[in-house]
Amino acid sequence: MMTAHITTNGPGDVTYRWTRSDGASASDESLSFASAGTKDVVTHWALGSVWEGDTHWLGIYVDEPNHQDFGHKTFTQACAP
Repeated sequence: MMTAHITTNGPGDVTYRWTRSDGASASDESLSFASAGTKDVVTHWALGSVWEGDTHWLGIYVDEPNHQDFGHKTFTQACAP
């Protein structure tokens, strides 16, 4: 599970998508802000058999309003529920 915090300085809509090291494309998602503030967004990635101890990463890209890639978080260990 990965959590990102999206912050705005005023009202408006934010469109974002998760990025990940296996190149899979996530669908765009959106948030509406009535005023300035922060909202948390969460994604889950079940690696399954692709894990094999490799290093992977998850990131977030905000498409609207500012077309900005916020980088990624690298991880090398799998977690079991």
